[in-house]
Amino acid sequence: MDTAGTSGNYSMKWSEEHDLMLCREVLVMEPFKHQKQSRERGEIWGEIAQNLNGLSVPKFTVRTRFVRDRLTLLLRKYKEKVRNEEQGSGMKCNEETELEMALSEIIEKEQAADLERKENTNTLTKKNENHKASAEESSLKALERLGQTKERNADSCDEDIKPKSRRSTTEAVQILKEKFEDEKELRKEEMKLKKKEQENKAAQHQMQIDQ
Repeated sequence: MDTAGTSGNYSMKWSEEHDLMLCREVLVMEPFKHQKQSRERGEIWGEIAQNLNGLSVPKFTVRTRFVRDRLTLLLRKYKEKVRNEEQGSGMKCNEETELEMALSEIIEKEQAADLERKENTNTLTKKNENHKASAEESSLKALERLGQTKERNADSCDEDIKPKSRRSTTEAVQILKEKFEDEKELRKEEMKLKKKEQENKAAQHQMQIDQ
């Protein structure tokens, strides 16, 4: 039996039963569905450790890092065993144990998850590239239309239009100025009326007091 890492009160010996329960929990929780070193993957490993520590048989006293390191060790040993058997005779010598079958399934699921993430990344990258190319093409067309419009406007303008534009601008400014003066006078009248109204109210109030 292997001894797990020790930290504080966390210390235990790993048996094949412990390893099998670990693999079963990994197959259920599937941490490999998330990117390596991601927050989501770390949270799932934490749940795996918590679930294992909640078992009464076999008894677990492990931390998140211990279960992750243990699975890494089991997978490495299993891959070495398979590689040695294939190099030796080209075929597996013995039937696989339940633990080995669980490890094999974990490897297959992890590879499938990695492949799916890679395909999704490639698809997203391709979409972004297509979107960027489409945006650039739209910008070029807009610039072309703008250039054509400016050319048409330049061809349709003559020298008589420019003085007219200046006169129109001057007239508009004068109109706005007169409007501003009118509004200014109107506000003055309103202020006078309000002041007079307030004086009348004060006078009436004083009369009531005097009576």
